[in-house]
Order: sequence, then structure tokens, then C-alpha cells
Amino acid sequence: MGEFEKKYAWLFLVLSAVCWSMAGVFVKSTSWNPVSIATARGTFSFLVFLIFRMILKPGRIVLTKAKIVGAVCYFLQGILIVTANKLTTAGNASLLQNTAPMFLMALNLIFLRQKPSGRDILTCAVLTSGIALCCLGNAGSGKLVGDVLAVVSGMFYAGVFFADTMGGADAMESLILGNSLYLPLIPFLWTDEAFRHSTGKDIGSVLAFCLISGTIAWFLFSRGIRHTPSLRASFVTMLEPVLAPVWTLIFLRERMSPLCIVGFFVVIGTLIVYNFRRIRETEEPSRQVSRE
Repeated sequence: MGEFEKKYAWLFLVLSAVCWSMAGVFVKSTSWNPVSIATARGTFSFLVFLIFRMILKPGRIVLTKAKIVGAVCYFLQGILIVTANKLTTAGNASLLQNTAPMFLMALNLIFLRQKPSGRDILTCAVLTSGIALCCLGNAGSGKLVGDVLAVVSGMFYAGVFFADTMGGADAMESLILGNSLYLPLIPFLWTDEAFRHSTGKDIGSVLAFCLISGTIAWFLFSRGIRHTPSLRASFVTMLEPVLAPVWTLIFLRERMSPLCIVGFFVVIGTLIVYNFRRIRETEEPSRQVSRE
């Protein structure tokens, strides 16, 4: 299994991105409110990953600052992105959340005193313009609130990655702790009228969301990332925001406005160029060493 994972690590990452990209279709196909959907996904994932962790590493989870920060950020980004998917297009929601690297630069500057390079600053400026275009494209359509929530979700998504760089971090345990925060919300499911009168379509869509986007995607990602440099992994998983609007167009006939489409390509293009250049810079020293 180890050799298989190493050889096909890239495929695990591609499949995880495909699973994540379908979240918008599942969320929009159920009449449950966003908190109910997020609570169902979080509870399901909590049980699955807790069992998985107990098998791999029996024993209690020791709390650390890094795990708590990661858990809270994971919990908040989860509720926000589900809500954003309900209020705006899936393309905008997925795209704007994936501007997390921009906020990660800010966190590194504030807490680690790591000054961004000129290229980082230029990248942030271009990303900001792309975000503005996406938001302007939805101005007056009632979807602007969803765009804002997706951006805020990106901030907390960056916090998940930042917490993983802190001492005492453990991504799996942060994931379990973050999903455990949904448990107190279970009683509020009964305040959701759509939940109380669920149809077969509602239940099927939520189960698909829990299983595919909430569990299988993270499992595939955890296997692929073990044998793939993080920069290259981030490059591969950019497939998610590219596919998200494709699925909702095919299955739900959801279209993006012309300005949103322009902003979409500005953000996607910027992230691809930025990540590609970072990958080349990271790999170049190792090539020089091998030549020597």
C-alpha cells in the first residue's frame, strides 16, 4: 500500500479536489438551512475520524494551543462556506474561499514577522481585484452577502493552515476537535422546518455531502499529502474551484455573471502562476544539489 500511495499520490489529491468541488451541488440540492447541513456534516465526520484516529493512535487527545486554534478555525470556515454556497454561486463560494493564501501571508506577517516579498504583495493586489470583480458581478443580485461570507471563510481557512505550523499541532486531532464543536448544535436541527419535513432528496443530498465532500475527500487528501510537497499539493487541489461552477452548471443550471467570470479567471490565473513559481523555486535548489 505504501508504494502504491507514493506512486499515485497525485491521483489521490486530484480525486480529493473533485470530491470537494461537488459540495456546492449537494448543498444547493437540499432545502435544509446551512447550519443544519454543516451540523450533519460535522457530526458525521466527527464520528468517522474519531474511529479512524482511535484505530491508528489509541489514547486521549491532549489539548494544545495549536490544536484549539486549528479546531475553531476549521469549525467557523465550515459553517461559513456552507452558508456561502447557499447564498451565492458555487463558483464564487469555492473561488473566494481559496484566496486563503492571501490571508495566510497576513497572518505570517502579524504573528511571525515574516515580511511578504514584492511578488507576494503584487499577488495580493491582483487577488483583491479579482475578488472585487466577483463581488461587483453579484451586486444587487442578493448574492453579495454570500460572497462576503466566502471571503471570511477564506480567512479562517488560512487559520487552519497557520495553526498547523504552530508547535504542538496535529491536523487529524484538530479536525476531530473542530467537528466536535458541531455536537452542541444537534438539538437545533429540530428548529429547522425543512429538516423536520425532510424529503428523500434532502436526505440523499446531505448524506452525499457528508460522505463525499466531508469524509472521502479528506481521507484521499490525507493519503496523497503524505507523499507530496505542500506547494505541489496546493497546485493540484486548485482543480476544486475550477470544477465547482462546472458541476452546478451541469446539474443545477447555475450561471455566473460576466463580471464574476472575469474575476474568476483573474483569481484562478493568479493563484496558478503564484503556486507554479513557488514550486519551481522550491525544486530548483534540490536540482542543483543533485547535479553537484
